[in-house]
Amino acid sequence: MNGFVRPVLLIVVPCLAVVGAIMFWLWGGRYITTENAYVKADIARVSSEITGRVKRVVIDDHTRVQKGEVLVILDDEPFQIALAKAKADVDITRHRVATLIASWREAQRELKEAEGRIQYQEAQLKRNTKLAARKIVSSSRLEETEDSVLQARNRVAVMKSKVGRMLAQLGGDTNAKIDEHPEVREKIAAVKQAELDLRRTTIVAPVAGTAVNLKLQPGEFV
Repeated sequence: MNGFVRPVLLIVVPCLAVVGAIMFWLWGGRYITTENAYVKADIARVSSEITGRVKRVVIDDHTRVQKGEVLVILDDEPFQIALAKAKADVDITRHRVATLIASWREAQRELKEAEGRIQYQEAQLKRNTKLAARKIVSSSRLEETEDSVLQARNRVAVMKSKVGRMLAQLGGDTNAKIDEHPEVREKIAAVKQAELDLRRTTIVAPVAGTAVNLKLQPGEFV
């Protein structure tokens, strides 16, 4: 009997093991199971690029959104005011530069008049000096002429300084357009920044996906 059982066991047991292994593979051995599995996904963190008060939260948590869809709207009134002020600053600076150009042109005319005046006074001084040498013109008259020449020269020096100072304020180019003046360009840049900040009061989804961890409430600062 033992001689019969032993060959049977040697055949049946391996067969059962093979069948069991096949059944295990078919029923679950092909799949990996775990209690803490997770799915890898891209996460886009959204934050405000400006500081402001939340006016309205457009979506709810776990809402499916498309790229560019509005998520949150901030109170834009402070940014509207900032933009209006920036535009007013541009207008004021343009007017100031235009006035400076007009003043420079007027100073140029005054300088030419002063230079013409000094030529006349110097000619008078030369004439009176000759007449004074011949005792035709009194010494007091000669001194008055000399004083007039000195005043004319001082006037020319003052006007040249004024013209040079105005030219420096105009950036050295009086023929440039007003909007090309450095101060005007600076104010225009401030307007563009204010416009950008105003657009940023509307926060949109950078990518398509599902919104999660949305813990904002109207009135909160971000």
